[in-house]
Amino acid sequence: MNLQDPVIQRRAFTVLITLLLGYLFFGSTLLPFTYRVKKAQIARVDAELAEQERKLEIARGKAGRLEVLQARMNEMQADWTRLEALLPRTEEMPEFLKEIARLASTVGVKIDLLQPGQTVPGEGVLTRPIEMRVHGDYHKVGRFIALVANASRVIRTDGLTIRGLDDASKKKNVEGDAKDGSIEATFRATLYMMEGSNAVR
Repeated sequence: MNLQDPVIQRRAFTVLITLLLGYLFFGSTLLPFTYRVKKAQIARVDAELAEQERKLEIARGKAGRLEVLQARMNEMQADWTRLEALLPRTEEMPEFLKEIARLASTVGVKIDLLQPGQTVPGEGVLTRPIEMRVHGDYHKVGRFIALVANASRVIRTDGLTIRGLDDASKKKNVEGDAKDGSIEATFRATLYMMEGSNAVR
């Protein structure tokens, strides 16, 4: 093999250039278009793609639950609307007091005290306690309290005290008449109203 031969020199030069270019392409990271640089970019893009696919699966899972959550929200809004209808405004207080008087006369008990208290603000609602004292027969008084507690509005009854009427108590009445019945019940009915109503304090 004659190294002075131009054909051999060209072949040797071609092999050296090919090896150098092969090393630069496959083994070097000096140039932005080499194999190692492109392989690292591909790995990074694959990792980003996997992350985006994971996020997409999470979003699809949430979107699948969206219909269920939307239906639940619609139910809750309907419940809120029903509750809002049950909570009166302050201007309905006279009607409520008339309803209490009507219930008392329907059942057959006498009202000795019907005293609305001050409006008390709460979380989203206002409350207004109403002190009541009625007298009558045991079953009639019990029925009256049940009717008040189950009225068409949201009402809580508490602080119930019941005492039997003796002959001296039966003779004392606001109008001077004798009290009929055997017991007297005193309790508080708390009326709930929507906050933001025109509350009378």
